[in-house]
Amino acid sequence: MTSIKDRPALKIGRTAAERIAEGIALVGLAAMIVVTAAHWPLLPERLPQHFDAAGRPDAWGSRGMLLSVPLVAVGLYVLLTVLSFFPRRFNYLWPITPENARDQYRLARQLVVHVKMVVVWIFGYITWGTIRTGMGRMAGLGAAFLPVSLILVFGLIVIYSVRSYRAR
Repeated sequence: MTSIKDRPALKIGRTAAERIAEGIALVGLAAMIVVTAAHWPLLPERLPQHFDAAGRPDAWGSRGMLLSVPLVAVGLYVLLTVLSFFPRRFNYLWPITPENARDQYRLARQLVVHVKMVVVWIFGYITWGTIRTGMGRMAGLGAAFLPVSLILVFGLIVIYSVRSYRAR
């Protein structure tokens, strides 16, 4: 197994799919912030702070806690954006060689960018659902929220794993 310092250092341009995913993630962040700001004056003092596996609120608290959801989403967006610039330093399923490095780096970076997009929209839905539940317009996130979120994230990982296997 080669160490990270022995891996090829390559500059790999962003694909169209990565640029689109970045744009969708940014739209999600902006929407989350705008929705939170637009509803802030209308929110009750107590909002759901936690939802059970069925998507029902099971803990309530100060509306100020709602701000943590967009803040965490922005933090994850920044962290994953920075991380995406260093695919050479990632852990890989297969040994990285000069022959497969370009494809493996590109695939891993695409995984990070697409997971970032999905996570931002999951956090956006949580924000929207928290606001609507707090205002009495929804009864929670819905029973499909958790399975759909898991399928999206793990689906991306499975797709990456298969593509990475083929590119080894």
